[in-house]
This record gives sequence, C-alpha cells and structure tokens, in this order.
Amino acid sequence: VLEILGFDEELMTKHVKKLSGGERKRVSICLGMIHDPPVLLLDEPTTGLDAHLRHETLNYLKRLNYELGTTMVIISHDLEIVDYCTRVCLLEEGLVSQFGTPDELISTLPGQGESLLVVLGSRSPAMLDLLGKIPGVKYMARVGRQSVKLFVDNPSQELVPLIETLNEMKIPFDEVSLVEADFFDFFQVKPFRQTDQTGEVEV
Repeated sequence: VLEILGFDEELMTKHVKKLSGGERKRVSICLGMIHDPPVLLLDEPTTGLDAHLRHETLNYLKRLNYELGTTMVIISHDLEIVDYCTRVCLLEEGLVSQFGTPDELISTLPGQGESLLVVLGSRSPAMLDLLGKIPGVKYMARVGRQSVKLFVDNPSQELVPLIETLNEMKIPFDEVSLVEADFFDFFQVKPFRQTDQTGEVEV
C-alpha cells in the first residue's frame, strides 16, 4: 500500500508532523487500508488540497482500486471527483435522486451527450434571455465568462439552423461548435428531484 501511494524510504521515516497536507492525506488512506478492507469509505478526501494534490490523491485512490480491488466510496462536494468514478450517486435532502455511471447520467440530457457551444461577443442577462427563447433549446449551461452550451434534441442537425437564428436575432457571436457534454453541464441543468418518500429513484 505504501508503494502504491508513493511513499519512498525517506518519506516513510519522517515524523507525521513534518509531512505536507497531501502526504498526511496519504497516511490516513494507509491507516484505512491496514486490514485490507473490501470497501474504503472516504469523506471529502481532497478537502484543503490544491489542484495538483487533489489530482495526485485521486490518482493514488484509483491505483488502489485497480491494483488491490478495493472499492472506494467517496463522499464529496467536488465535482472533479466524478472523472475518477465508475458510479455516481447524487443525494438531495438525504434521499437518492440520481444514480448511474457518469456517461449514463450525461446521456439523459437532450442531445444524448452532445451540446452546442456558443462563444458570444458579450454575455449579459438580456443576451441569455434571448438565447433561452430560441426554438428547440431545452437547457442552457454557462461556460466561463463568454460562452454557453445549448442543449437541443439533435445538436448535429441544429448547428447550421442555430447559426442562422443567431444572425437573424442579431446576437453577436464568435463561434458555434458541436461539443461533448460533461458532468458539470448535467449538474447545472438537470433537475434532480426524482425520489419518492422511500428514497427510491424513479426509473
């Protein structure tokens, strides 16, 4: 386990108080793995770590899962963790609202995993309101400062008509392209409440 988590001989002889935040996280994971559990429950394992250490810690967990077969159950508010998971369970008010692989959840969006990215000349509330009124647009997700993703039923077929509509509506834009949707999009636009009082997901 120490080797998988990147502990060399020098690091293994250091006192815990002298370890960095990321190294201490790995020590905690080692302690959890001492008895070779079939399932390891991790509550916010990347809290307090910078971007580099977050990815490093998650890669170590992925190696443990792959090399030792340990199932990892990770509780987190960090959406980046989804990229390292094979299954995602979303909770709302203590009830399961969504469950499946990331791809399965993303495919429930209009466009079955694809969307239309519009890079605007400028983005304002009035501009977003106009975009939301374009026929066929089911959902809209903001991307960065100048762009939005539009979700329609048939993105590849709607690409050229969308460009024509933007020109007709005199909405300034720099680019329109067909792109893949991701879990951030799903989290922004998909209504989650799909549970009954038993907490069972409606299928």
